[in-house]
Amino acid sequence: MAKSDLSKLEQDERSVKQSSNEVLRLLKTPSEAPALDTVVSGLLVNVMRLRLENGITVSAVNPAVNVATTGSSPVSALAKKLESSDVQSARVNVRGTYDNYEGLLTYIEQVRKQSVAVVYLKIEGQQFELGLRAYGV
Repeated sequence: MAKSDLSKLEQDERSVKQSSNEVLRLLKTPSEAPALDTVVSGLLVNVMRLRLENGITVSAVNPAVNVATTGSSPVSALAKKLESSDVQSARVNVRGTYDNYEGLLTYIEQVRKQSVAVVYLKIEGQQFELGLRAYGV
């Protein structure tokens, strides 16, 4: 295994630990945790707001759950409750293109600064697919 591969794996491990620590924090202090609809709303705003400064073009932002209505749906229709807690989560998928790889990495890191975990990432050429899971009560 090349040194750069090992470094990438260590970075990925730190990222997963940070995301799981955020979930554990929410589980321990649900009364202080943000509401899921607030987290999802902030996530959607940041997905769009941060794109320009990082050279990202967003082509689609969709919930991971198929909702049986047209138009907008309440966050509660997208939410999944974590077992034995008041914490809920909702997944949002983002597709788009990027100008440069560093800009994409910065974009992802800036989006993650909320109660959000990256649960899926696919990069093909200049296109990307990003799965984000928001956590709240």
